Amino acid sequence: MSDENELPKCPFCGGEASYTDTVGIGVTTNRYGLCSCADTQCLPEKIIFKVGKWRTRPIEDALRAENERLKAENADLSYRLMVHRRLSLP
Repeated sequence: MSDENELPKCPFCGGEASYTDTVGIGVTTNRYGLCSCADTQCLPEKIIFKVGKWRTRPIEDALRAENERLKAENADLSYRLMVHRRLSLP
């Protein structure tokens, strides 16, 4: 896989992801990839996910959004405090 398509680390142990390019044969032939943890000591090492599922991290996405919201709120409060202090000077 190319760098722009780099897979996130294993959500279970933080190890590297293992990618396998696969061709599915059914009504149509589909090319897709499968991911798993490359660490043989990781419990779900034998569990295989489609790439889209491996990349889906709803909890991490929600935490990142909350972190950005809190950073913006912190910046706003810091600005308000600075203004308040300047206005309160004798």
